[in-house]
Amino acid sequence: MKRRSNRMTKTEFIISLVHWSIIAMIWDHAILFRTILELSYSVYKLVLWGLVLSLVTIGTMISRKYWRNHVSVATVASLPFSLYTVIAYRNSIASVKEYFKQIYEYLGKE
Repeated sequence: MKRRSNRMTKTEFIISLVHWSIIAMIWDHAILFRTILELSYSVYKLVLWGLVLSLVTIGTMISRKYWRNHVSVATVASLPFSLYTVIAYRNSIASVKEYFKQIYEYLGKE
């Protein structure tokens, strides 16, 4: 059985996690910015920072004893932004599904 190993100290893990979370926040704002249900920008920041703080805290608690490595940092830092993106773009995803459904029905009628 593979031994669970820590490649980082607790301090290195937390510093790296904070660093990559801030970079992910900048990337998210620059590339994927969209508010949930047309909420204001200030509410967007509160929701996103709430997700980041809660999920990073949970990820840190889970990785506290084992799995302190760069893969864990990447996973924990990207999870809040992935979840927020899915929530923010869910209406767009539904409209794309409806579009393909209409195309499928149109092609089936011929």
